[in-house]
Amino acid sequence: MSRISVKMPNGEGIGAGQTATFKLPIGRRFHELSLVSTTSGGNPFSFADLLQIRLFVNGQVFHRYTGAQREAMNRFDGRTPSEIDASNFILVIPFQRYKLNTLAGEEETCVNTGSADPKTGQQITSFYMEVDINPNTVGSIGFTLNALQSEAQPGGPGTLLYTIPYTRNIAGAGDTEFSDLPRGSAQTLALNRTFMNPSANNITRCVIERNQYIVFDRTSAQNARVQNDGWRVPQVNWYVIDRTEDALGGDPIDLVGAADFRYRVTADGAMTVNFVQEYLGTLSS
Repeated sequence: MSRISVKMPNGEGIGAGQTATFKLPIGRRFHELSLVSTTSGGNPFSFADLLQIRLFVNGQVFHRYTGAQREAMNRFDGRTPSEIDASNFILVIPFQRYKLNTLAGEEETCVNTGSADPKTGQQITSFYMEVDINPNTVGSIGFTLNALQSEAQPGGPGTLLYTIPYTRNIAGAGDTEFSDLPRGSAQTLALNRTFMNPSANNITRCVIERNQYIVFDRTSAQNARVQNDGWRVPQVNWYVIDRTEDALGGDPIDLVGAADFRYRVTADGAMTVNFVQEYLGTLSS
């Protein structure tokens, strides 16, 4: 099951204000993608100019975030910053989980294309990526997309890492509860990680309750300390709940059958909370 690093087919629609589209070949297992940028004339161009990145399996979005959000999540994982210089970058788009104790735990969420589930017949038959590019970008833009792959595994698509953003508002300082984030569907069977990035002010504490039972409770200072003691690198203005912070892949929060599941977020002022949720789920029909 050796891995290979190979160039993907050229994208279409690459230019300022356009949506670049990359169609990915079916038949192998994808561990991660690397989006390599080039621009002419030394004009500034960075991951922040990727206004939205979307990954689709069988026509359904399972990853969606901005280039800046992806960069912050990568840096939290301890990855090297994507910038090469002011005009060029290499942004990693991971599917496998990073720096876990076991290879099986890491590779559980790889995108396993072209392999049919023996019971349901489900398989990934379409896989592509869209990237919305800042309309204010100056100069000619080029992208090369590389993939880290291995042989497809038998048994079907398996577990997918759905990575989807949501926004919620906090009116002012104090506690605010959110109980309406998705949970319990085929795409949201368990919670792998929650990333929260406030638009202003600070998140000082977060509590998670499942069926009125507290399963997580940390101040921001304690949370950062715990994650610094492991593999992670906490980012300024981000609060992250990471069920893999101890390099264990088998400790997500179960979301199936929860009659109530809520976040109680303590803030020191008004803000919009930009969530990026990482769910463990399956291919939906």
